[in-house]
Amino acid sequence: MIKFIYLLFGTKPTYQAELRYSISTLLAEMPEAAGNIVVYTDRPSAYVADSHQVKAVDISPNLAEMTNAGEYVFRAKPWAVLHALQTYGCPCVFLDTDTFVKRGFARALKSKLLRGAVMDRYVREHPFPECTGLETILPSGMPFRYDPKTAVMYNSGVIGVRPSDAAAIEDSIAIIDAIRPLSYKRTHDQEQFAINEALRIHGVHIGVIHNTLNHYCSRWQKRYMHWRFERIADIAAAPIMPRRPRITVNKAIGAVFKYTNKRLLK
Repeated sequence: MIKFIYLLFGTKPTYQAELRYSISTLLAEMPEAAGNIVVYTDRPSAYVADSHQVKAVDISPNLAEMTNAGEYVFRAKPWAVLHALQTYGCPCVFLDTDTFVKRGFARALKSKLLRGAVMDRYVREHPFPECTGLETILPSGMPFRYDPKTAVMYNSGVIGVRPSDAAAIEDSIAIIDAIRPLSYKRTHDQEQFAINEALRIHGVHIGVIHNTLNHYCSRWQKRYMHWRFERIADIAAAPIMPRRPRITVNKAIGAVFKYTNKRLLK
């Protein structure tokens, strides 16, 4: 059994549409996910009608702890993953709301989880030069030192881990807290590096699953998807049900959408 984890808090309706679209594509690819999807949210009442598909966990009392009193909202990702691992005791796969699943995801995910952890595509090496030489001891007792020669970053649009990786995920939260004071000018990304760095320190192999998952996190791809969601009335409000992706998005589409919008605003 695999538990699929989503995280959503705040009031933006477009994020609700993102999440429902993502879940519908997951259910179409993996029918066995029904009933094994957990949404960590501050609005659990939004999922009462979909309780046969998803379980809502109310994080309202935990938001300050998850985000370090709002200092870094993406810290909530590893917090939710760790909570799920400790609660369910089975492999857990976190998916960002701005993802959707394509054909082949199920096979790729299961095969890669057998070897270790799973993350989205490789992003870059040496992501935080300002942290060079930083050293600390992690909750597991293992040392962490930011080394430009080994520091790499993967995208956290998907995070697939097993119960044996719980200590690494706990350590990733400590790495975030260690590097934030030096890299605070960056509004995001620290959790991505922290998660894969903690997995590396713990000797966990990381498999990339980018080809069977679409993570439309870039600004204009995201705006395009939101524009499309507004024109598909049943995405944000209708019951969650299995559906293959109905929207195609890639860098080229995002670029055309950006160009068209900027032309219209002139």
